[in-house]
Amino acid sequence: MGIQADALGAHALDIRNILAMTGDPPRTGDYVNATAVFDVDAIGLIRILTGMNDGRDATGNSVGEPTAFCVGAARRSRRRRARRGRWSACSPRPRRARAGARPSPSTTSRWSSASSSGRARPIPVVVGVLPLHSSRHAEFLHNEVPGITVPDAVRSRMREAGDRGLRAGIETAQALVHSSAGAYAGAYLMPSFGRFEVVAEVLDALQ
Repeated sequence: MGIQADALGAHALDIRNILAMTGDPPRTGDYVNATAVFDVDAIGLIRILTGMNDGRDATGNSVGEPTAFCVGAARRSRRRRARRGRWSACSPRPRRARAGARPSPSTTSRWSSASSSGRARPIPVVVGVLPLHSSRHAEFLHNEVPGITVPDAVRSRMREAGDRGLRAGIETAQALVHSSAGAYAGAYLMPSFGRFEVVAEVLDALQ
């Protein structure tokens, strides 16, 4: 009921794009004393939002005017899939796609939705890019944050960069954005530590 209320409130505020995720246990976040609620997982949330788009709530009752959510889902990494881990990309797995996950068509406006093999993807894939700030930052994400794996080559580069870690992180992120173009439907950038200027510098690579 709380999730449905939040969703309807978001819709009333003209929020249309929803990334449906189960989320991490509270102990990994800022509110370690919070009680976990797992009555609904990512697939269940997708079904609820899809139902709202059809004008009904989770119990089948009418919500009045149907919502117009564009629903995305996170793709799990192969290594962590059995443990229900996640990878930062809006790329629904088959169960999530069948549940109704459909990212916004607008994500394909500037990016090609064709895969590297030239075949069109049935659902747009949006790659998540998080610029690294230092070797310590890279190691923390790799070892402490569920669902995130930083490749050995990237961690090695960050160690070798030393005091120039932020510059190395920005250049790595820029390379990732460039390599994503033409292979995926788009990319979204996540500013670490509220450093939006770092994201702006990564975006300079698109000029």
